[in-house]
Amino acid sequence: MKQVAWNEVQNMVANSNNENNIYFITFTTSWCPDCKVMKPIVESVEEEYKEYNEIIFLEVDAEKAQLFREINNRWKILHVPTFLIMKNNKIIQRGENYYPKEILCDWVEKVLE
Repeated sequence: MKQVAWNEVQNMVANSNNENNIYFITFTTSWCPDCKVMKPIVESVEEEYKEYNEIIFLEVDAEKAQLFREINNRWKILHVPTFLIMKNNKIIQRGENYYPKEILCDWVEKVLE
């Protein structure tokens, strides 16, 4: 999972050339124990879908992006980890805290349909 700056993610998601891409974005912080637990799970999901070039897994530090606990924005990153699956600049799926791999895979499958 590639860690990228938030402005770079926004540019990728908003770019019309990327409209068929699916973005699985994980918002974390350096001090979050649940983020550390979820990292290998998300990496396992990424590995499972590595042959799907249209799915891009990204990690964003929510504090560095100044999104964490900022309630007056579109992203509403109030807890970490927060997971967003986006396509065509729209949030398709959102989740917070711990999820087993099977649920994360279900989310990806629904977007692929």
